[in-house]
Amino acid sequence: MQITIEIPDAIAQRLQLHWSNLRRKILELLFQAAQQAELVSSAEADAVLEQAVTDAPASEVLDYMERQATLYSAQRDALTQRYLGQYLLFADGQVLDADRNFETLILRAYAETGPRDVFIQQVGSEDVTSMIRTPLLSRAF
Repeated sequence: MQITIEIPDAIAQRLQLHWSNLRRKILELLFQAAQQAELVSSAEADAVLEQAVTDAPASEVLDYMERQATLYSAQRDALTQRYLGQYLLFADGQVLDADRNFETLILRAYAETGPRDVFIQQVGSEDVTSMIRTPLLSRAF
């Protein structure tokens, strides 16, 4: 079943700035309430939320990554002075986490928020293309 929710544009834009994946956030809140009301199990909620991540439209993911790259570029000089050589988990103009080890950063981010699209950049290597999930390509290799 598909349900459409009408939200005024001004409010939707503010929410989108705070929660980059508004669709997922709405689902999280819905399933949190459903679990509290004992209408769905934790496993059911997790399965739906995981599917919501994999079903995110490619254009939505690309738009998110481009927006983060623009915000990152605007702060590049200041970030280079503080985080040179480190990997940054970056969202909406904020450094959410940093580590010298890419895998450690990914695992920490996953443990905190579960599977979701994230923007990670190694400071000082801005010429390297940012990575986004590509499930079809990863299966081919």
